[in-house]
Amino acid sequence: MADAAPSAASLDRLEAAMASLASMDSVLHGTHLRLDAFHASMLFKLDLISQQLDSMIFRQRSPRLDISNNQLTGEIPKRIGLLHELEYLSLEENYLEGDITESHLTNLSKLKVLGITDNSLSLKFGTIPNLPIKLHTKSYGTSIILNSNQFEGRIPNFLSQAWTLDLSENKISDINSFLCGKNATTYLYTLDLSNNEIMGQLPDYWDDLNSLEYLDLSNNKLSGKIPQSMGTLVYLQALVLRNNSLIGELAFMLKNCTHLDILDVSQNLLSGQIPSWIGESQDYEFWNPEYILKSIDLSSNDLSAEIPKEVGYLFGLVSLNLA
Repeated sequence: MADAAPSAASLDRLEAAMASLASMDSVLHGTHLRLDAFHASMLFKLDLISQQLDSMIFRQRSPRLDISNNQLTGEIPKRIGLLHELEYLSLEENYLEGDITESHLTNLSKLKVLGITDNSLSLKFGTIPNLPIKLHTKSYGTSIILNSNQFEGRIPNFLSQAWTLDLSENKISDINSFLCGKNATTYLYTLDLSNNEIMGQLPDYWDDLNSLEYLDLSNNKLSGKIPQSMGTLVYLQALVLRNNSLIGELAFMLKNCTHLDILDVSQNLLSGQIPSWIGESQDYEFWNPEYILKSIDLSSNDLSAEIPKEVGYLFGLVSLNLA
């Protein structure tokens, strides 16, 4: 069946199916349902995962909205911002397009999880640099999953308030304003900016991200040296800088990252010796099997072929690639 907005009759049938908590297969099968057909006042909990309605109760307040993995088309209606009680919003794996603006998000002060991955969406916030979204309260633990869209340019400042931020597979080109200045990034634990178009020198503003545990900047256009300030990320468990144009030696201060499990700096232009601190960075007196280097990939660089004996001290090592 050709992709088209459903008729009024089909929408009536859809509403009736929701009210009776019946299966929606006959309504959704073979069609593209337009998201903007829904009204905010009708949504309490709407789960259409894998085209199956789990439950639907028409109430005014809605803490959860999950319409992931369907064939929804069109733009995200701005009235979704009227769902003031929303804590969980997932629109992932659909065919949504258009802009996400301040009108969508400004009033969602209780939002804990925002997932819109695998669509064709763009960010557009006009002249408003910071939205009054209350993501800064630590107890919220907000996760924002926006990967595989068309987001470009710089990262909006308010996103730095999240605990988990995934903007991988977009067209982000500037992260400097996101990492420095007045942005409070204290609560950021996971930052995935892989597969973007970030260019220029790797920023040297890592001192304030002291809670960061996972950092992936792979497959970008970063250049310059790995900054010493990355050594302040003492809780970092995974550092992935693969496939950029980084030069120089591995930053000595990285030895302070004693929780590191994964170190991947492959496919760069790094030179010099393989540092001995790779095997010295483990505190064996207070050994914890959760915090030992398990995977090291230094391949496709210009590093010396000599392997320091300290690498042999990594008794928890599972994968080592020095090709």
